[in-house]
Formats: sequence, C-alpha cells, structure tokens
Amino acid sequence: MRTFSLLALPLFALSCATTSPEPIQVDHGIAVPEAWTNATQAAGQVDKAWWKEFGDEHLNQLVEHAFAHSPSLTSAAARVDRAIAQATIAGADVYPHLNAGFSASRQKNVFNFGSGTSSARTNTYGANLTASWEADVWGRIKAGHQAAFADLDAANAAYEGAALSLANQVVRAYFTAVASRMRVARYQESLDNALLIEKAVQNRFEQGQRPITDVELIGATRAGAA
Repeated sequence: MRTFSLLALPLFALSCATTSPEPIQVDHGIAVPEAWTNATQAAGQVDKAWWKEFGDEHLNQLVEHAFAHSPSLTSAAARVDRAIAQATIAGADVYPHLNAGFSASRQKNVFNFGSGTSSARTNTYGANLTASWEADVWGRIKAGHQAAFADLDAANAAYEGAALSLANQVVRAYFTAVASRMRVARYQESLDNALLIEKAVQNRFEQGQRPITDVELIGATRAGAA
C-alpha cells in the first residue's frame, strides 16, 4: 500500500484542482524573538542573571518564582547565613578586646612652712582604657579565622551553584515546552491544510472530474497522519 506524507499533499492537490485552497495560519500564541543577542562576557565570568539575555519577561518571572520557592536554594541560603555568623565570631578573635575602667583615689597632703604645718585633702578621679588579646602563639586563632572564611566561601559557592543549576533547569524546561507547542502548531496547520485539500478532491469527485481512488488515497493519507 502506497503512503504519502502531509507535505506531499499540496503537490497531489495540484493535479486535482485548478486552484489550491489558501493555507490556514494557526496562531500558536508563542512570541519568538526575530534575533537573539548575546552580551560578551570576560573569560571565566558568568552573568548571574544570564537568562535575561533572552529578553523573555515570562521566562524571567518563572526563574524568579523558582528562586523564591525552591527548598534547596533556601537551605543553601541558610548555610550562607550560618557561615557568615561563624566568620564574624572567628574574626573577632583576631582583634584586641577593649576594656574600659574607672578609678578614684583620696590623698592627704601635708605642707611644712617653717612656722607651722598645713594639710589638704584632694580627691583624684581617672579613667583608663586597656587593650588585651590572646597571644596567638601556635596560630590557632589565625587558623580558625581562615577556616571560618573558607567555610563561608564554600557556602557562598554552593549557593551560587544551586542557583545556576536551578535557573538552567527552568530555562531548559521552558524552551522544551515552547518547542513542543511550536511543533504541535505546525502539525495542526498541516493537518488543517490536508483537510481542505481532501474536501477539494471530494468536490471534484462529486463533479465527475476525479476518480474515487483519488478520494480514497488522500483520505487514507490524512487519516494516517492524524
């Protein structure tokens, strides 16, 4: 049994009618940019909002929604916050601790003038500020400080990696859906055109201008593609 693709139907229809039906244009509701633009980034640098280069506001909203409702990204952000707190505590041990003090004293002074003596009492007040810190003899504090900041860098890198991965998943899913909708729209357009051609051949047959085999052939081809 011979079969034909939908793309061959217009050629077949030319032999069946003097004029071909106008193709049906299907609006699939997808706006595709006429041209893509890509900003050049320096080597080794990745734009943290790279998906915005597509210029698709709907895509931007989907990525932002994913960021706001992702449990894994929320956990990564919490780890960054904890690392910041630990680094802050570790950094405080590197700098001197300032201690403020206040003192007061009472003193009696005796003066001898030859013919007699005299005395006076004076009150003295003072404030002092001293600085002290733990001697980092074995480098323990410095090592702890470096470790805390290394943990912070790692937590921050993990967060950025999770955000990059999540954005990539959203973008891939979005464009997969767009491509699928476009394929469905193109197929629907081809099918609608095939139905018009089948109707035209049927009319020619009813007028006695085409044999029944033409009607059966184009009908079978259209049904097989549906």
